[in-house]
Amino acid sequence: NGTAVNITSVDAGLFDQVSDGWTGPELVVNGGFDSGDLSQWSTANTLISVVDNTLEAVTSLAANTARVDIVIDKGAYIFSWDAVSVSAGVLKYSVFNISLGEQYIPTTTYSLGSISVNVDVTGAGNVGFYVLRDTGSIATSVYDNVSVKRLLEVV
Repeated sequence: NGTAVNITSVDAGLFDQVSDGWTGPELVVNGGFDSGDLSQWSTANTLISVVDNTLEAVTSLAANTARVDIVIDKGAYIFSWDAVSVSAGVLKYSVFNISLGEQYIPTTTYSLGSISVNVDVTGAGNVGFYVLRDTGSIATSVYDNVSVKRLLEVV
């Protein structure tokens, strides 16, 4: 399901061990929001900014989005993030291959806290990871630790 690799003790510092095996390097630039770099992010009807080392999203309409865009290859990935707070509405996320028009995770409701989902990306391209998807309300929401890593299969 993942990309097959042979990890030695020399390589171990390049990868992270997780319950499902090993993950490759982080693909989200500034996912911990330690700087003001939001260059990977796109929005619709939403103003985003870095506030206290988190991503703050302020929506101007009920139909709104904030997504991180990542060019990735076919394979298994772990998408994770922390939903810190929301002032109104319902939190929803989705994962969509913009290049191929493929929906990997449909718009799904979630609660505050740490969220992690495994996604099988069936084709290479520009993948949009929507941490904010149509809240149905004008709201302020806060996120942290947005991460996408490739799941590696150890052989």
